[in-house]
Amino acid sequence: DKICINSAAIDNINLLKQASRIFGSANISIIIQSIRLDNKYYISKSNGRDLININPVDWAQKTEEYGAGEIIITSVNNEGLKNGFDINITKKVSEKVSIPVIAHGGAGNFKDIYKVIKYTNISGVGLASILHYEAINYFPKPILKIGNTDFLKTFSKKKKKDNIIEKLKSFLK
Repeated sequence: DKICINSAAIDNINLLKQASRIFGSANISIIIQSIRLDNKYYISKSNGRDLININPVDWAQKTEEYGAGEIIITSVNNEGLKNGFDINITKKVSEKVSIPVIAHGGAGNFKDIYKVIKYTNISGVGLASILHYEAINYFPKPILKIGNTDFLKTFSKKKKKDNIIEKLKSFLK
């Protein structure tokens, strides 16, 4: 239903106009990989490898103007570390555009999720590590060998496990 674009839009902003004209802007999500360096923000491409001297807020406004229907703002500095979201840049981006903004990169606990919802104007939260690492607890420890898939065969659905999504919903209520 949707496509996410980052590097290709940085290389050719007109791609957004073309894509939104063909597929509709509601189907075009822009991923902004934000990197903070010496208290200044930049965008990046190629999965955070290439730093681009453009402010994420300016880029968000430009991508909206060119047809993006949604922005996923990822804090590269926080991604995967589970130390919380970059509230500062997320707040700035979400206040400057009228399209939905999804916060991503940093959720380590339910309070981190609550804070980014409370202190910004986001429409949603993208979660990865907090769910991945919790999911590991659902499977037995794998035998140490490359390509092991035995855990798929031994997973028991009979064991009662806590559901992290249900816990999160309850916490946020």
